[in-house]
Amino acid sequence: FSGRIPPRSRSSIIEALTRVPNILAIASVAGRNNIFFQALFHDLSDIDAFEVHLGRIAPELEIEDRKVVLRPIRHMSRLLDEEGRAVETVSIDIRNGPHS
Repeated sequence: FSGRIPPRSRSSIIEALTRVPNILAIASVAGRNNIFFQALFHDLSDIDAFEVHLGRIAPELEIEDRKVVLRPIRHMSRLLDEEGRAVETVSIDIRNGPHS
């Protein structure tokens, strides 16, 4: 997700977002869309309820864009099967390429 928050509300909105369980990462940046965050859902239909919840806890947050990954293959160094369950651990150290 990317969106806009007023500078005067940045701290309180970010603090509210950190308490939302399915938000995995938050970044505050310079520019028109000055907040980016990543959230995890079990089903696409959960996104609407999530955005309604965001509207309640952070009414000044304006969501501008969404990007959806339908089937992640890796999360936190773990390869995932089709059901989203971890099946193997892999290194995320990019300094040690596949031929090291």
